[in-house]
Parts: sequence; structure tokens; C-alpha cells
Amino acid sequence: MCGDNVRLIVFVSALAYCFASLPAYGQQRAPRKSLTVPLTETPPLIDGVIEGDEWNDAALFEDFHQFEPDDHSVPSEASVVWIKYDKDYLYIAARHEDSEPSEIVARQLMHGQSLQFDDAFEIILDPFNSGHSGYNFQTNPNGMRHEALYENTTELNRDWDTIWATDARITDDGWETEMAIPFKSISFDPDITEWGFTAARTIARKREELAWTSYGRRINPSTTGLLQGIREAEQGIGLDLIPSIVVRTLDEAGGAGRDTEVEPSLDVFYKFTPALTGVLTINTDFAATEVDDREVNLTRFDLFLAEKRAFFLQDADLFSFGGLQEENGLPFFSRRIGLNEDGEPLEISAGVKLTGRVRNLSIGLLGVSQEHVLNGDDEELFVGKLSYDFLEQSRLGVMFTSGDPLSDLSNRLWGVDYQFRTRKLIADGDVVLDAWFQQSTTDTIDSDDSAWGLSLDVQRGEGLRGRIWHKHIEENFLPALGFVNRTGIQESEVEVSYVKRLDHRLLRSLTPKVWVSEVSKTSGEFESRTIAVQPLLLTANRGDTLQFTLLRDREVIDDPFELVPGVVVGTGDYTFDKAHLEIETAQERKLAASVEVSYGDFYDGDRLTYETRLNFRPNRHIHLGLEYEVNDGKVSGGKFRTRLISLRGNFAFNAKWSLTNYIQYDNVSETAGINSRLRWNRRAGQDMYIVFNQGFERDRDRSFTSSVSELSLKVSYAIRF
Repeated sequence: MCGDNVRLIVFVSALAYCFASLPAYGQQRAPRKSLTVPLTETPPLIDGVIEGDEWNDAALFEDFHQFEPDDHSVPSEASVVWIKYDKDYLYIAARHEDSEPSEIVARQLMHGQSLQFDDAFEIILDPFNSGHSGYNFQTNPNGMRHEALYENTTELNRDWDTIWATDARITDDGWETEMAIPFKSISFDPDITEWGFTAARTIARKREELAWTSYGRRINPSTTGLLQGIREAEQGIGLDLIPSIVVRTLDEAGGAGRDTEVEPSLDVFYKFTPALTGVLTINTDFAATEVDDREVNLTRFDLFLAEKRAFFLQDADLFSFGGLQEENGLPFFSRRIGLNEDGEPLEISAGVKLTGRVRNLSIGLLGVSQEHVLNGDDEELFVGKLSYDFLEQSRLGVMFTSGDPLSDLSNRLWGVDYQFRTRKLIADGDVVLDAWFQQSTTDTIDSDDSAWGLSLDVQRGEGLRGRIWHKHIEENFLPALGFVNRTGIQESEVEVSYVKRLDHRLLRSLTPKVWVSEVSKTSGEFESRTIAVQPLLLTANRGDTLQFTLLRDREVIDDPFELVPGVVVGTGDYTFDKAHLEIETAQERKLAASVEVSYGDFYDGDRLTYETRLNFRPNRHIHLGLEYEVNDGKVSGGKFRTRLISLRGNFAFNAKWSLTNYIQYDNVSETAGINSRLRWNRRAGQDMYIVFNQGFERDRDRSFTSSVSELSLKVSYAIRF
């Protein structure tokens, strides 16, 4: 343990030295902007047309500023926003002037898809004024909806969705939009009449970002102003019923024949209070969920795949823990529920959730009854997370999990986490401290089954910034409902970067970065180290980037592992260097491209990796995409060449009808897959999907044969009371 403490002290001292060079200690936060929102008796028509006197009784603000590229400077284009509410909705309207309306970028015509490359308008709502979490509602000049949840203050979960309305239009002097956000779609405490709020605008062709409030070139729940006066919001009886029906035809190769089934399902949402929501799901089906993106894994560790299922994304921020994201040591990883180790669905007969807040206490409880992988019986799974907010921006939480759908062992876990965030120590930035501890309990295991971690993060939009963290995961630590792909280790990392803003007509910023990570066994033996120097990350005003990185890796392999079938990396102590170059054009362009090339040593051989991505968006109806990745290398165990290709063809016929197509192939599994989804979205909460999935396997003669074919029709209709 002495060696562990010395290593940790060295890492903390290194970052402390970096912090000591930061200017303007003790900077006080400026008084928060505030806006009093009036109660209206004349709800507006949400048609994207701001005219007449329907917004005359609304509060108005137009004091936007830039936060990109020139922080707190005057915007190049003016904006004005109106806001009011009645007992059912929060209403927002915005008029955005533009000196070149023909240059407005509006290529997204599918609800729920990313708007980050379009001109856009968004609002952030933090109804509990916590500074930690909140909602993001965004639209573009086509009136498309995109919504997201904030997790861990700065992270956006963009797969979350809810019911709300918006419309927009391009005018002779810019564009304008209207929004209506139902109070039934968000959680809030009626006793809290000051909500965190801000609004922001993106001018895509200029890569200019405007906001009502921001801090350190960022917007999130911790940078909001105050929306005051919402006192009469109601949620009816707080009951949502979403019945669905799925008709599915499955045709498997190998003589299994064709099977047709009809599966009804029901989701029930009930607001016990405006801030506390209960959810019941019966006979849950995820037929309309997007397929996973394939990845070729050339490591000896499992890959993390993102959750895309709506039931688990609802209030997912309340289950976050320790500032951990997509990384080793997560106590709860929702893909452990309802899916086996190959990502194939398991039957979920029922599930319940209770999520929300009671004053300063955040609550996330989840119970699921699902098919067990081994014996087919129902397995009862439980996850609970409680968090308490105190002081300015501190949070203390506890987490519990119970159940293991992948083994016959009894498994439980408990954990505690703490986060402290302040912006009083450095200029234009936040300092964030995260600490956590977990203890798992598993049949037949009675020792070495805990984990803990610490991290310290300086977040700034300009100047020196950095992060240091240390993680300790014991050999027998087993979060059966979490994600762990490497145990019996202690891992430390330091990352330091410097953002230099450039006053140049073509170039916007230069960001050199250095990071060092090291992993050793808990017993002290060395396992791996990465030293990376990125002298160049150059960003142009148009959004094009150029990045160059040099890396040195050292890996000690105790047990041989297979890179690809037939190619083995043997035991040994390997040191290898590589260089990485990446060039990417701005995604706001009609044709956007990127190229990544890495070359260097690889264990006792070498590897060349190159990846190309093309996105073609000629108009708002068509999006064509291509990704092609190749790894060409050799080790003493043999040569390998992996190929992964993905094709996208998305067609938006209008704002209600869209067709998405996704084709993937890799030569490691020698399989290909086609996923096509035709969607009719009459309005938010009312959907029809026709989904076609086709799988192919490659034979020895290099031809493809069908392995499985599935056609599904899913209809869902939200009923609100």
C-alpha cells in the first residue's frame, strides 16, 4: 500500500502544481440574471408564426451574448425571446434575425435526430434549481424536436425523449420558432418558484454560439439564470397511458421456419407529485429501438455500448454515480437488463420505476422481472440511487443493486458517492471533485470485492485545464448489474491541456494536450501505461480540425489473448510507439469528411489503421453516410486485416414520415446486417414503425446467405389525463 500512496501523492502534487499557475483565485460569481414569467389566459397557436398580439402578454428578453467564438462579445445577429405560461404549458417563442437568410442551415427533417450541425434554438430548464441536472429542448428552422437530459451537470443524454410541441419557419429576415412544453413532461416542485433557465442560439455557418447566460464558454444547468414566478403549473391527475402493439414475423435459417406473433405492451406513467413519477411497464418490447453500432475490438477487454431503449433512458440521470460515464467500474449499466451477453433481447415481463425529487433528495428506483439467461425462470432485479444536494453545489449519494441475470449466484452491491463543484477558485472555470466507494457481495466470494475512486477536474473553455483521477478495483469486485471489464487493478491518469484562442481570420483555437495513464495490479505489479503528447489540435473558424498525436504504450501480457480468430498475442512485456493524424471538415458543410490514420508498433509487430467517414446532406430530405475502417497489421502470432463498413441512407419525406436505413458489415464476424425503419410520427407520443432487420452470414465460398429475417410493425399512442 505504501507504493500506492506514493503514486497518488505524486499525481495529486502534479495537478496541484498546474492549478497553482491558474490566475484569478477567489473570483466571485456574478449575480444571476432573472426573468419573471407571467401567467397567460391566451395560449398561443404553436405554428411557428409570430404575429398579431398572441405574445403581447409575455415576458421578453433580447440581451444575448456570444460564448463562441468571442466570449461575452456582441452577437453578429440579433435575437428576441418571449416566454409565458398557463397551468398546462410553458410557452416560448423566438425571432432570430439573419442578414443572409438564404445561408441559414436547416438540413434535419427528422424528429429526435441531432441538430448540432443546423442553425438551432434551445432552452435549458432546471426546475429544481439544483445546478446539477435539467432538461434541454432544441429545435431548428424546420421545427424539428430534439430533447436531452443533463447527467453529471455537463453530460447530455441525447437518447432521452418526451412529449412536447414546436414549429418554425424561415422568413425574409431570419427565422422564428415557437415551443410548448407540457408540465406533464417534466418533474418539478410546486414550492420552488425559481427555476434554472437559459436560452441559446446557434448560427451554423459562422460557428457562432449565443446565450442568455453562460460561464467559461459553456452552457449547462450550472450556468443558468433564474426563471421566476411559475406558481400555478398543473399536471392534471398526472396519468399517462402508452399502449403499444407489435406484430412480428421472424424467419430463421437452418430449418427453424417462420414464426409470427402479436405482442401487446403497456407503459403507465403516474405523477405521485409533480416532482415524483412512477412508471409501470408490462410485456415490454423494444422493436423500434435503433441497432447498435458495430465495433472491431482489438483489445483484451469488453467494449462499452450505449443504452438506446426508452424505458431505461427515462430519468436516467438520477442513476448516475461518481461522475463515471462509459468506463470500467460502473455500478449500474442498464444494458445488463433485458439483454444477454451477445446483445440479444431477453423477455421482460414487467418493470417498475420511481424517479424524481423530494425537496433536496433525488430518487431513482428500478425493479424488473425478466427471463434468466441460464434457467429461463423470472429473475427479480433491483437498482436504487438516492442523492442529497447540499451547500452550493455538493451532492452525496447512495446506490444499491440486487440480482444477477447472467449467473446462478446471488449478487448485491452498495455504494456511496460524493461530488463537490465550485467556480470560486479559478477564473472562468469550475473545479469538480468526485469520490466514490462500492462494495459487492456475491455467493462464494468473501474478500477483495470492493472498489473506490477519486477524481479532480478543472473545466474551462479557455486557458489551462486538466483532470486527475485514481481508481482501485479489487480482484473479486463483481457489479452484476454494472459494467466492469478489468478487475484487480489500480489505475491513475493525469491530463493537462491548454486552449489558446487565436485572433485570425481563418483559425479559431489551438489546443495542445498531454496525458499519462498507468494501470498496475492491486498487488503492485505493472500492467500497462500510455503516454500521449498532442502538440496540435487546430480548429478553424469554419469548424475544420487538424489533430496530431504521438503515443507510447507499454503492456505486460500475462495470459495470451486472441486479437482476431487465429491471431494470438503471446505473453511478454511490450513497448510500442505510434503516431495518429486526424483531419476533419466541418459537419455543417453539405459534404463533410474525415480521415484518421494511425501507424506504429503494435505489441511485437506493427499496425496501420485508417478510417474514413463521409456525410452528404444536400438538403433537408436526404442524409447519406459512409464509414470505412481498416486495421492492417501483424504480430508474431500472425497477420491480420480487419474491415468494418457502415452505410446510412436516411430520407425524410416530410416532418411526419421518414425512412432510415443502416447497413453494417465486418470481416471478423463475417456477418452483415440491414436495419430499416419507416416511421410515421403524427405528433409527439404517437408513432408507427415498420422495422425490417435482415442478417447475413458469409460462406466459405465468400457469398452471403440469409441467417435471420425479421419484420415488425409497432404502433404506440400516448393518452394523457
